[in-house]
Amino acid sequence: PTPRPAARMYAVCVLRVLVLLIAIPWFGTSTSIPAWVKQAFANENAIHILFQGQQLHGRRIPLESVEEWAIVSLIVLSLSAFWVLLTLPMLFAAMCCASGPMSWQKDTALLHDVDSLAEEIEIANCHTDWRACLRSMKRLQQEHPSLKLTTLGSTLGPAAGTLAHLVLDIVAAYTFFS
Repeated sequence: PTPRPAARMYAVCVLRVLVLLIAIPWFGTSTSIPAWVKQAFANENAIHILFQGQQLHGRRIPLESVEEWAIVSLIVLSLSAFWVLLTLPMLFAAMCCASGPMSWQKDTALLHDVDSLAEEIEIANCHTDWRACLRSMKRLQQEHPSLKLTTLGSTLGPAAGTLAHLVLDIVAAYTFFS
């Protein structure tokens, strides 16, 4: 695939988050928005339940978890606003800097170094004996001190995080729709 400039992708993400930060409260509080607009851009049922706290089409937030949903909503909105506040200065710095880590220019020498290291890792992985592979990887780690070999924690940590996220999603869906 064609590489996409990261700055443009972040600019689009910032725009989307800003639109959501404005649109969600606007959709929930405005009565002048036509129903077809709400239907096209948001789940009218969820917006109504969130802002009115009433039952709509047989669904509502259970009374015992309304406060938790309000707190979670505020946390998500706060984190989104915090992300925008952190990302916007970085985008502006990238536009102003001609070179360096914040610039939009590709560092072809660094890309070449990464590519050659990836080739060396691929060659080290081709050993049929795991001990020879480990020796090659340790040699690469000595040559490149920033190269981190995987550990049990770095392998299972993301998997545990993914499972925890899945469980939280299931619990959230269950409490929202029960």
